[in-house]
Amino acid sequence: MEVPIPWWYGAHLLLALVVAAAPVVAWRAGVPRPRVLHSVVICLNLTLPAVFFPLNEIWLHGPSR
Repeated sequence: MEVPIPWWYGAHLLLALVVAAAPVVAWRAGVPRPRVLHSVVICLNLTLPAVFFPLNEIWLHGPSR
């Protein structure tokens, strides 16, 4: 089953909105903030594998039509 690119784009925007809203909701709920170093380590652990081991090499598909 192939999902069209506009659907993935919409899902990407929705996910970005949820990720951006999560800290605001946590701050308003009074959740204590984590240590900065701990947050940086988590972000690097999530970002570096995505950069060096992509699941979908979009450049192999060529320009969209």
